[in-house]
Amino acid sequence: MASRTNRLRFVEAALASVADGVIIVDAEGYRVFVNDAARTLTQMVPSLESPVENQAVDVKMRRVDGSPLSPGETPLGQALRGNTVTDLPVIIGRPDGTDVYVSATASPVPDEQGKITGAVVILRDITERKLAEEERERWLEGAEEERNRLRALIETAPVGIVFYSAPDGHAELFNKAAEEVLGQLPPPGATATEQAAFYTVSLPDGSPFPNEQLPLVRSLRGEVCVGVEMLIYQPSGSKLYLLVNSSPLRDPKGNITGAVLVFQDITGIKEQEQLRDEFISAAAHELRTPVTTIKGYAQLMRLWAPEGHEPREAAALAVIDSQCNRINRRVQEMLEAARFRTVPPELHYVRFDLQDLATQVVERMKAVTQTHRLVLKREGPVPVEADRERIEEVLVSLVDNAIKFSPQGGEITVRVWPRAGEGLVSVKDYGMGIAKERQPHVFEPFYEYVPYGTPGYRGTVTLSLYLAKLTVERHKGRIWFESESGKGSTFTFALPLA
Repeated sequence: MASRTNRLRFVEAALASVADGVIIVDAEGYRVFVNDAARTLTQMVPSLESPVENQAVDVKMRRVDGSPLSPGETPLGQALRGNTVTDLPVIIGRPDGTDVYVSATASPVPDEQGKITGAVVILRDITERKLAEEERERWLEGAEEERNRLRALIETAPVGIVFYSAPDGHAELFNKAAEEVLGQLPPPGATATEQAAFYTVSLPDGSPFPNEQLPLVRSLRGEVCVGVEMLIYQPSGSKLYLLVNSSPLRDPKGNITGAVLVFQDITGIKEQEQLRDEFISAAAHELRTPVTTIKGYAQLMRLWAPEGHEPREAAALAVIDSQCNRINRRVQEMLEAARFRTVPPELHYVRFDLQDLATQVVERMKAVTQTHRLVLKREGPVPVEADRERIEEVLVSLVDNAIKFSPQGGEITVRVWPRAGEGLVSVKDYGMGIAKERQPHVFEPFYEYVPYGTPGYRGTVTLSLYLAKLTVERHKGRIWFESESGKGSTFTFALPLA
């Protein structure tokens, strides 16, 4: 008997030391043993006299979906009926108002004749695991919702969207707009260059598009391409102009896994631009002849009677001659703009110093104004290789604009200096400046950046800044400006150093 008592003490000591909660009940459902882990888990010190019928109420035991368990459905209740319960997830409500998720395992305890004399339940705290699972489930549901939104957005987008896999650029997914624009999908498994050949991808002027410069190829190398224009031919033979953006796709480690191409059909816009250019070119040619005639007769009349037949006549003829020159400049700008958009003029590259060019331009422009003081700041040699005549036109346009839009006179500073592999030229004035809301449009053709009705409005639009931008960019340079309304502007362009 003493030996059996000792063995029971050993068992109780062992059960008391385990991390899981252990509860033992007799055949009537009264508790005969509760270890410390079970008390801590439930935050209760239940009376050993409480029968199993009350245990579900004591610990507010319920299913994981929140529905309550009847006494016979609890793990101990089932074990007392001879059933074994394994890893049943349940929720236990504690007195402090918190809930714990528990994995319950219960089994009956029979005597030698097989009669059930009690039951034992083991409770394991799985709150952290369950909360993590619920969080993961919420995340997966959210991710699925985001995927559905993205899928709907891609499918209904008014622009073509195509996803490609790395490294060869096999097309994986076309949205509806892409299928409509392309007319026919490329052969399955076609590489990036094979797809370009399938659609006869060309530059906007019709010349071949270099494979290494294709937006898809560049993005598969890791580049982001924005605003690339290209010409393609549908399998039906229809010609389309596309505006293309592309970007690489990367995995969490930064490895390129593919690329996405977004494009829109701008054929209609191109056709309208072509009609506009044709109209501008025709109008310019029509204007040139009568303006030349008017200017010629005005010059003859000044030659025949330099002082005029009366005092006001000489001044009038001078105005006619000046305004003819102004119209001629606008006509020339219109022809240049039309030519740039169709067949850009050939560039004749020579090596020269931007400082020498700036010196000549500043000296010549001093004769144009009597109210401005032109200052040249030179900082070391600035050798470049470019079309000198075209770059001179750019600088003259910038200085002319500085004079025009600082009507009160004052200083205009032309600065030339080298920096980080570039030769820079800036023209700074202290005139009226450009309003912030108009600044994004300054380099657009036919845009008057001094609005109607404001001081300094001249009632004309020019193409000089638009042509300057085209010229500088054709030299692989860049042009930009800084301006504040009422305080003046600084226009700067940069060319690669020779």
